[in-house]
Amino acid sequence: MNSEQFWDLIFDLIRNGQNLPAISKVLDVPYRTLWGWINESEENRQRYDEAREEQFERIRLKIDQVFEFMMHIDRH
Repeated sequence: MNSEQFWDLIFDLIRNGQNLPAISKVLDVPYRTLWGWINESEENRQRYDEAREEQFERIRLKIDQVFEFMMHIDRH
């Protein structure tokens, strides 16, 4: 479970909007275990933080798109 492919999948899922509890449930790995693995490694913790930042940015962009769409509808 601690392969590069495993971590790539975890951080891709986070970037795409999944949360750690849901990921741990699907993988059948206790949340605290997965969280511990992330925090054991400085590299994994950095990748986690970066993935969360990207997730937040994607959410922000979606909110902006919805807002722009609503403003456009409101003008017509």
